[in-house]
Amino acid sequence: MTNSLINGSSSSSSSMKVTMLNVTNKSTSDKLEKIHARKNHHIVALFYRDGCPPCDKMKPEWKHACEMFKQKYECKDKNAKERAVIANVNDKGIEYLDKVFHKIEGTPTILYMSDNSIREYNENDRTAPTFLKWFEESLKDEIVPVNSIMNKSKTKTRSRTRRSGRSGRSGSSRSSRSSRSSRSSRTSRRRKNTLDVNGGCWTSNKGGKTNKKK
Repeated sequence: MTNSLINGSSSSSSSMKVTMLNVTNKSTSDKLEKIHARKNHHIVALFYRDGCPPCDKMKPEWKHACEMFKQKYECKDKNAKERAVIANVNDKGIEYLDKVFHKIEGTPTILYMSDNSIREYNENDRTAPTFLKWFEESLKDEIVPVNSIMNKSKTKTRSRTRRSGRSGRSGSSRSSRSSRSSRSSRTSRRRKNTLDVNGGCWTSNKGGKTNKKK
C-alpha cells in the first residue's frame, strides 16, 4: 500500500478542508500526536499493514470515501481545522503511535478518537458510501457543507450593499430637497427686495415702469 492512500489537504493556510494525513514516519506521527493532544480533537484513523489482503481489498473504497468527503465538506472554522483529521496509519505509524493511542491487535482497524473516547468501526459493510456516512457522523460537530461559509459571507456583503444603497438614495433625496428649499429661499428674497423698497409697496405696470401706490 502506497503512502498516497489519501491525498493531503491543501497547503494553503486559507484552505478549510479537513486535514487528510498519511502517517508513515516519525514526522507525520508527531503531527498526529499534536492533534491528538488538542482539547476537543476529532480523529478518524485507518490502521493498516502493507501486504494485508483485507487492507488491500478495502483500500479503493476508503480512498473513494475520503475523496467524496473532501468534495462535500470543510471545517466550520479555523479551530475545527486544527483539531479534526482523517488519518491513514501504516506499519511504521502503528509502531510510533501504538502506546499513545490504542493497542492495534489486527488490521485493518478503523477508529474514531475524541477526548477520552475511542470508538471502533465494526460494520461488515466496508464500502465507500458506508465509510462516508461514518465520517459524517464522527466529525459532524466540526464540519459544514462546502461553500456554506463563503455563501454566508456573500449574503452579508449583499445585505451591506443594499443598506448602503438605501442610505445613498436617502441622502440624495435629502440633498435634492435641501437644494429646492435653498432655491425657493433665494427666490423669495429676490421678490422681497423687489417689492419692499423704503417701506413702500411697488408694482410693475405693463410698460415696465414702476409706480408707488399712494
